[in-house]
Amino acid sequence: MPSGQATTAAYLKVRNSGDSSQSIIGASAAGAGSEELHRTREREGMVGMEQLDSVEVAAGGEFEFTPGGTHLMLLGIERMPAPDTTVRLCLRTATGGEACTDAIVRRGGNVHSMHGHGDH
Repeated sequence: MPSGQATTAAYLKVRNSGDSSQSIIGASAAGAGSEELHRTREREGMVGMEQLDSVEVAAGGEFEFTPGGTHLMLLGIERMPAPDTTVRLCLRTATGGEACTDAIVRRGGNVHSMHGHGDH
């Protein structure tokens, strides 16, 4: 994220090795004030973001949070983490479960302007 900006996005792949679908209803990330599930959408030639209540991951399936698609928005970032460091990222499910990982901080071009995050 550019210096001074308090919003960024997180991208990851989630695997559900269980025998029932799981609904992701939220997230938490170290150093972020709040997190939201978002989807990029296009209406009448304009690209924007739409907040989601949940994301469904099928039993035995995968779901990928991607630039230009469904992703996590991290809001109220306290300070910009350095590239190649890790940030603790957790996903919450509707059943009360939580899955966490140490996500590697990467910077790749100007992802925000490419995918409409400038509106945040």
